[in-house]
Amino acid sequence: MCKRALFTIVVLLVISVILLQHPVKLKPGNGQREERILILFNSLFEESITAKRVFKWIYGTMWRIPVDTYDVFLYKINSTWLNENLPRYSMVIFLDMMNGQSTLGDDTWQVIFDKDDRITYIAYGYAVNDVRASKLFGCSSAKRSYVEDIVLIRHWLTEGLPSQITVKRSEVVATPSGGQAIITPWGAPNEALLVVKGNNAWIGLTELGEGLFNRYSYLLSIVERLLALDGKVHVHIQLPERLLAIRIDDIPFSTESWFWRWQYFTPQQYEKFFQILEKHGAHVNYGIIPFNVSKEDGKWISYIEIFPETVQVIREAEQRGTVEVADHGATHVTPYQQRYVEAKTTNPLDLTRIIRFEFGYDPVLKKPIPYELQKEHIEKGVGEVEKWFGKKIELFIPPWHVWNEATEKALAEEGIKVFSGDFRFRKGGYGQPPSVMGEKSKYGLLYVPTTHSWDLARDGSTDTIKYYIGSFLDHGIPVVLLSHGRNWTFMKYREVFSLSNVDSTLTKLDETVKPDYATILQIASKLEQWRNTHTSIGMGADVLTLQIAAPAEMKVKLSIIAPPGYKIEKIVLNEEELDASIRILSLREGENKVVIRFTGEAALQQPMYPLTILLVAAVVVSVTVAASIIFALKKKEKSAKYRAEVRKKSLRNLD
Repeated sequence: MCKRALFTIVVLLVISVILLQHPVKLKPGNGQREERILILFNSLFEESITAKRVFKWIYGTMWRIPVDTYDVFLYKINSTWLNENLPRYSMVIFLDMMNGQSTLGDDTWQVIFDKDDRITYIAYGYAVNDVRASKLFGCSSAKRSYVEDIVLIRHWLTEGLPSQITVKRSEVVATPSGGQAIITPWGAPNEALLVVKGNNAWIGLTELGEGLFNRYSYLLSIVERLLALDGKVHVHIQLPERLLAIRIDDIPFSTESWFWRWQYFTPQQYEKFFQILEKHGAHVNYGIIPFNVSKEDGKWISYIEIFPETVQVIREAEQRGTVEVADHGATHVTPYQQRYVEAKTTNPLDLTRIIRFEFGYDPVLKKPIPYELQKEHIEKGVGEVEKWFGKKIELFIPPWHVWNEATEKALAEEGIKVFSGDFRFRKGGYGQPPSVMGEKSKYGLLYVPTTHSWDLARDGSTDTIKYYIGSFLDHGIPVVLLSHGRNWTFMKYREVFSLSNVDSTLTKLDETVKPDYATILQIASKLEQWRNTHTSIGMGADVLTLQIAAPAEMKVKLSIIAPPGYKIEKIVLNEEELDASIRILSLREGENKVVIRFTGEAALQQPMYPLTILLVAAVVVSVTVAASIIFALKKKEKSAKYRAEVRKKSLRNLD
């Protein structure tokens, strides 16, 4: 009996482990569906608007998936609208209830639940504090919590990513209740920052809603894989080139460089610098400041008069195509420059505060700089740079990365086409509009902002470069590295820019991420073409049909997201069969048809909470019963021995 009880326990434990580890088969379903994403947001909340920009940019602008946005503040949603429109979408992203409150009624929520088996739902932030959302996404009690490190649980969503990542920021964490925790705070396994329930996911990672992909590059992989949470094969297109530009500002000098005594290259060093770039096939974008402001009388002096040899060397490199120039303002000094002239201080930090900013906003007067003053500086700055290089200037880099819509209006009137500021999804503290890679401003300027610091490439390890810069390039997002190309110290910041570290940095980039070096205007040209490329994606049980309308002959990269269990069998482009491993396609101008055939079915690791509870209960009951049996048997055996002893003693007494 004891052996049988122990054998029963072992068998139950083995079955439990096998069932818990056995993947759930998600059936892809039959019939053709369209890949289209719906983003619900609430324009009453800035956080919701920002998150909407983030998801629309990555899915729509960069990956060309059809995306619709719907403002629930302006247009109310009811069950009738959802019943009619939900079947059009493969994914719905709920950013309208990031604050934890849903404006949808119970009947509307019932429609959402009814369509759950065909649509992937994504929620963000405090959404799961709504009881109905909590049920749908498998977690609840969302709250703010400071997180040092996050732990990425083994799952196909996190495959190939580090198991632990340092974030050091305030995140939104929730308690899983029916869902599977995919990302948890280190040391807090009962809380989660990413929870998956079936084909739905809740996200609490605040860096995603703010679009901080350059700091937390792992997000790009997760956002892409979310598309296939429904267990189906998905496809989208990406830029095929691994575009990387190098931007250096404040050339050939800046007013503040005088009082800080910052060191620039000599003309001879510039020549060697350009030779190094050419050796690697790289280019540099120079943000040109054409005028110095005299501290004595406020007069503007063209730097071509102060550094004629330097300007000539740059001119020659520009003619070879190694250098591409942009206007970087006129002076890098506030239009209210008289306060700089009259300042008695010689302290460089105080003088720096006095001369800020040339465009957008004046922090001393605490008010926006008038359009007329900004337009004057743009006209004079652009005009002087055009005189130096004898060509039309189409690229503008805002000094200090401060500007406003008035700046953009004046630039558009001046004929500027491309704008390279800092990468931002929300309005800046000085009134800067959002500046998102590949998007356009209100006045038609194409944004090609900086994405990473040159220091990251110079000082980072190969793993760091692959993680931060490589992740952008892997997902078809251009990279713009920013430097100031000088040896300088500002408060606690110190930068060394030498010929040797330029060569070693470019070598490191070549070996680790294999970039396609480009100028910012070349990237802008690619992005302009990309914005005019449109796709429609049909999804069947064993086939994907991708229609691509190309504005010209061009190449695209196929990104096929297939959960474990699938195999790509065939790719056909415009009736020509290609090798199934090919991902770079050459398109003709106009309509193109790509057919992708695959076999298999998704084998996704899914939480099995009801079964888990039953199995654990069965094991507990079995252990309890077995222990009781063993105890009873031992007691019976002991009692039998006792009775036998008593019988023996009785027999002796009779004798």
